[in-house]
Amino acid sequence: MERREDCRIKVSSNSFVINPYSKKKMGQIADISRGGLSFYYINSASIPSDFSMELGIWFQEQDLFLPDIVADTVSDIEVEYGNPFQQIPLRRRGVRFRNLSYNRNEQLYSAYAEFLTNKKYEPEKTHFHCHPL
Repeated sequence: MERREDCRIKVSSNSFVINPYSKKKMGQIADISRGGLSFYYINSASIPSDFSMELGIWFQEQDLFLPDIVADTVSDIEVEYGNPFQQIPLRRRGVRFRNLSYNRNEQLYSAYAEFLTNKKYEPEKTHFHCHPL
């Protein structure tokens, strides 16, 4: 049973979760919705294991950086199938955005809408079980 309220789209490979303090990439975004995202990261990366985390989102193609986003971890699993780096422990974390300001919510919505309108996503890997906008 799908628990998401919004559709998720698989974005381009140039979208990253950023550490808001060091500005270093923490992982590559796998998919995003208006309510959260999931990202791949190397298990040895300095990703906080806490339930809540602060992150930034960088959409490189759109030259858009959204700092200071608080998110709650929903899932964090080891990726075995399809891991091209079998020797490197790869994980996938799903997070739900929490307490977004009106402006930050609008920025995320605009980026999400642009991915849909300009087809900057991979439609064959996108889950459209609900109305996307």
